[in-house]
Amino acid sequence: MPRFADIDPVEIPKALSRLYILDVLPGGDFIYRLAGEDVSDRYGPSLKGKRISEIYPKGDTEAIISRWRMVATDGVCCFTKTVHATGRNRQITACRLLLPLGEGDLLAQHVLGVLSFEEFDLYDDLFVAQAETVEVRVADIRPQ
Repeated sequence: MPRFADIDPVEIPKALSRLYILDVLPGGDFIYRLAGEDVSDRYGPSLKGKRISEIYPKGDTEAIISRWRMVATDGVCCFTKTVHATGRNRQITACRLLLPLGEGDLLAQHVLGVLSFEEFDLYDDLFVAQAETVEVRVADIRPQ
């Protein structure tokens, strides 16, 4: 799998605002190491140092962590498409690609996410309390 050191921001300037990197913690938890400007604008003033449980409702947190753990422990990449509300009375349709970052065949030490999204104004009768997962795809990227 790619290493954290393999990511060169100079080579991906257009993607930086939509990238985030998670540290994989002992016990299977995750914490945001960094998040690009577009990601932070949608989910909070600063995600750095926060756990997902500080951002989303419990039901959403469990589903998200389950996917992150699969990426970190199984060496797979994962695509998800979700629809959810933000705290700014906006609805987001978000597509994410998650990739493991590690050293050789060991478990990932980081998870790299890249996000694309569309935002729409919410009206009271359209408000969604929790995220709706529209699609999840997983691909094994380990050498065969």
